[in-house]
Amino acid sequence: EYPEPEERAFFIADLFAEAAYMDAHAELSASHPETVVYGLQSNPKEIIKGDIYCCVTRVLELVPKLVEEALAAEPAALLLPAEAEGMEGLNIPPGLPVQYVGYVAEVAHRLAVAFYGAPGRDLMVCAVAGSQGKTTTSWLIRGILEELDQLTGMIGSIEHALAERQLDVDGDFWEPDEEDPSQELECSAPFTAIPYKGRYRVEESTPEGLQMQKLLAGMRDRGATCAVVECSDVGLACGHINFVEATVAVHTNTADEKDETRRQTMLAAQLGLFSTLVDPTSQAAVINLDDPAAPQFKQRASRVPIVTYGIDSESADVVCESARFDIRENELIIRTPLGRLQIITQLIGKHNVYNVLAAVATGIALKAPLESIVAGVEAVEFIPGRCELLEEGQEFRVIVDAADTPESLDAMLSSLAGKAKNIYTVFGCRGNEDRTIRARMADVAHAKSDVVIITNDSPRLEEPAKIIQDVVAGLPDDVVNKYSGYVYFPFQDQGHVPLWFEPYLQKAQRDSKRYVMEDRFSAIRAAIGTAAPDDVVLIVGRGHSDCMEYEAENGGILESWFDDRTEARNALQKLQYLQQIPSLERKVLPWGKALTEMDTIISA
Repeated sequence: EYPEPEERAFFIADLFAEAAYMDAHAELSASHPETVVYGLQSNPKEIIKGDIYCCVTRVLELVPKLVEEALAAEPAALLLPAEAEGMEGLNIPPGLPVQYVGYVAEVAHRLAVAFYGAPGRDLMVCAVAGSQGKTTTSWLIRGILEELDQLTGMIGSIEHALAERQLDVDGDFWEPDEEDPSQELECSAPFTAIPYKGRYRVEESTPEGLQMQKLLAGMRDRGATCAVVECSDVGLACGHINFVEATVAVHTNTADEKDETRRQTMLAAQLGLFSTLVDPTSQAAVINLDDPAAPQFKQRASRVPIVTYGIDSESADVVCESARFDIRENELIIRTPLGRLQIITQLIGKHNVYNVLAAVATGIALKAPLESIVAGVEAVEFIPGRCELLEEGQEFRVIVDAADTPESLDAMLSSLAGKAKNIYTVFGCRGNEDRTIRARMADVAHAKSDVVIITNDSPRLEEPAKIIQDVVAGLPDDVVNKYSGYVYFPFQDQGHVPLWFEPYLQKAQRDSKRYVMEDRFSAIRAAIGTAAPDDVVLIVGRGHSDCMEYEAENGGILESWFDDRTEARNALQKLQYLQQIPSLERKVLPWGKALTEMDTIISA
C-alpha cells in the first residue's frame, strides 16, 4: 500500500560538503573522489555494503570491537571518535575513508539531514514536549490528523509508526528477526523468566538525530504528510530534534522538581524547542496557561501565533468549562475560539483533561474544523498502558497505567477518588533508577489507596528486597512501628522469613492492608482475585512495557517477557474458576480461613 523509499547515493566528499563540513570535503575530494555512499548506519549489525558506519558509543574501549564487526559488512567509510585515532587494536584496512570527529552523533545527525534531504521540512510536524502527558497528547493529536485524512507518522515511547505499521529505528517497517517464545502463551508464570525475543519495543522515545532523520525520511518517502514527535527532555537537551523544524510545538506541563539544578535543566530543554519557532506564517505554539512556566514559554514563542489552553485560566483560548468524571469516561465541555464542543473520552482524570485540551488546542492551531477535532479525539478509544481499562465481564474495574513517579501516581489515584468502593494499587519501583522516589511512591499509594500491594518492577542489578525496603520506608511510622516488637520485619515478602513467622507477617500485612509480594505475577492476581463489585484495581508503573529486567548469572541484564495487561486479562478470565469454590474466602489477603482461625492464637 505504500511506495518504496527511493534509493539514494552520494559521493562521500559531496555529502560532507552538503552537511557543511568543508575541511572533510576538501580532504575526501583529494583522497577518495570516487567513493560512493548509499546509507548511514550506527548499528554495526545492520550495516549494508556501501554505508558509512557512524560509531556512536559512550564507551571508547568498545570502538575496536565495533569497528571490527562493522568491517565484516564492507562499509564505504568510517566515522569514528577523535579519541580513537591510533587506538591499540583498531585495525582499519588501507584505503578505507575514515573521519575522526569530536562528537560522532552530531556529525552523523548532520550527514543524515543532508543525505535524506531534511525530511522534517517536507512534513507537518507536531512536536510535543513536557514533563508528563506527552504520550497521551501525541496519540490524541495523531487521532485528529488521521481524522483529517492525513497519513501520519508517530515517533514516541510506545511506538514509532506510520499509520498502523510499526517502524524500526532505521525507518523501515518492523519485522521480527527471531521467534517470539511468548507467542503461544496465555501469560507468564510465577518466578519464571520467559526470554524476551522477537517482540517490538522502543528503546528511546526521542531517538538520536541519525535515527530521527531516518524515521522521518521513511515516513515521508512512503507518502506521509504529517508526523507527531514526542520530545523527551534528554532528547531535546542532546539536540535529537534539531533540523526537524516543528510546525506546531506543544507544551504539556513542567514537573514540580525539588532539585533546582534538575528543574532548570529540564526547563531549559523544553524551552529550547519553542525558541526554534520563528516563522509566523508556518509555525505555531500550544501552551498550557495553567503551568507556572507558561510566561517563559510564551516569551520564547513570541514570534509565532500562540494557542493557550487551561482549566483554571479563564483567559486561555481553549478552556474546559465543565467536566463530568466517571470511572469509565470523562465528559468535557470545552470552549474554543471557534465555538463550544463536547468530548467524551475513556481517558479519565483531571490530568487527562489537560491532555485532551492540549490536543484540541493543537487542532485549533492547525485550523482543523471542530467536528474533526472531536471525532479525532474520540476515535482514540485507548492508548496502550495509559489509563487502559480492561474489561472481561467482571463487576469491578481494572486499569493499567504507566504512572511511575509520585506526581503521576497521585494524579491517577486522585482521578479515582470517590468513584470506587475500594482502590487496590499494585506498584513497584525499577532498579538502578532514582532511589529518592521510592518512599514517595509508597507515601502517595498509602494516602490514596484502600489496599496497597508493593511488588517488583524490573529490579535490574539491584536486589528486589532492597528496592522494596526503600519503598516500604515511605509507609507511615504508625503503620510500621506498630510491629516493632516482632522478631522479623513484617513488611517484606514472606519468602524471606522462616515458615513459623509467616502467620505473623501475614497478619500484620492483612491488618494494615499493606502487602509485599515480590512476584508481580502473584501480586496482580492477588489484587484481582480479592477485588469485589465496584472496586478498582490499579496496576501502575509499567504501562505498555512488556519487558522485565533482572540480573543475569553473568552479572549482565536478563530480559524477560512480562506484560501487565496480559497478566491482568488472564487473571480476569480465570476468576470463574475461583468463583466455583464457594468455600474459599477471598474478601481479604491471604485467602482462606486459616489465618483468621490463628488470630486468636497470635493475639494471645
